[in-house]
Amino acid sequence: MVKERLLAWPRRRWVAVSVATPVLAVVFLAASTTSLAGVSVVWILLVLIAAVLGAGVLASLLPASGRRLELGCSPCAVMSVLSLLGAAIALHVYGSTLSGPMLAVGATLFGFTQRLAQPSTCEVPQDAAVRARSDKSEG
Repeated sequence: MVKERLLAWPRRRWVAVSVATPVLAVVFLAASTTSLAGVSVVWILLVLIAAVLGAGVLASLLPASGRRLELGCSPCAVMSVLSLLGAAIALHVYGSTLSGPMLAVGATLFGFTQRLAQPSTCEVPQDAAVRARSDKSEG
C-alpha cells in the first residue's frame, strides 16, 4: 500500500524531497551540535536517512495538483510534522552517540509512514477529492 502511494506521487513532491533533504540534513546536524570529525560514518548515514524521511514528510504536505498549498487539518498531519522536531531534539540530546540518529530515523519514519499509510486522515483535502473521483470512475 505504501509503495503504491509513493509511486503515485507527482513530480513536484519528488522535487520537494530532493530540495528539502540537504536543508534538513544541515538543520539536523546543527541541532546535534556535534562536529562531523568526531562521529562515525554510520552516524552520518543515519542522520541523512532521517533527513530524507523528514523531507518525505514535508513533501507529502504538498497538494498532488494545483497551486495552493494545503497543509491538511487533522491531528495526524500535525503529528507527522512534529516528528521532525522530535528528530532534532533526539540529535541534540544524544550528541555523537548512535542513539540520537537512530531515534531521529524512528521519529521521521513514524511521521512518514503515518502520512502515507493513513490517507483518509492525513491527506490534504485536494488529494481526497482526486481520490474520490478516481474511486467513482473505477466503480
